[in-house]
Amino acid sequence: MHRFVFHNDRVLPLTEVRLSPGQAGLVNGWGVFTTMRVYEGLPFAFERHWNRLSRDADRIQLPLPYGSSAAQDAIERVIAANAVQSGSIRIYFIHNRGSMWSSDESFPAVDLIVAECTAANVFCVRRHGIVTPPSSSGCLRGVTREILLELAPQAGVAASEQPISREELYAADEVFISSTTRQVQAVVGIGEKRFASAPGPITQRLARLFSDYVNDYVQQQRKGQHR
Repeated sequence: MHRFVFHNDRVLPLTEVRLSPGQAGLVNGWGVFTTMRVYEGLPFAFERHWNRLSRDADRIQLPLPYGSSAAQDAIERVIAANAVQSGSIRIYFIHNRGSMWSSDESFPAVDLIVAECTAANVFCVRRHGIVTPPSSSGCLRGVTREILLELAPQAGVAASEQPISREELYAADEVFISSTTRQVQAVVGIGEKRFASAPGPITQRLARLFSDYVNDYVQQQRKGQHR
């Protein structure tokens, strides 16, 4: 973990940031978070991450004291302070009030923490198409997952959201996982089952497509900075 984090309007050394046990969000787990990749010093897919944070915050009645522009500025400040070119950013919004467990300390309603720092979505390949569990199954609506579902048809790969049983995973032609930190990663085995050809051709095609998407995104962001 790098030296500096962003905490409530200030970039501070990690050793100086303190969170009180009287914060309702810490005691009750009342908050939202996301992990975002950094490529060439730029936060990747910020808009998608912000939309998901906002949607989840609304669901748990968590007020967001920052707008998207202010949050992006905070992210860019902590990236610059740590001189990060390639890495990950973890963003937390933690509720401080609204619980019998909250303290009388002077806190903002919600803490924002941006830190440079367990989960992934699973896909299986069947008959040259990809399938991933629907969000209604309880899976995380991952940003990388979302992008892959949009990109796959452009590469001639049918994409659908359906429940996947263990037996269907074992019978799949290929299996891969996606996440912010892993991007597109082939699964070599599940229990005793082994996928000898991993990464298979569909996994490789989607990995290249996602990599191209990242490069295009970074270039567009660079162009926007120079306007």
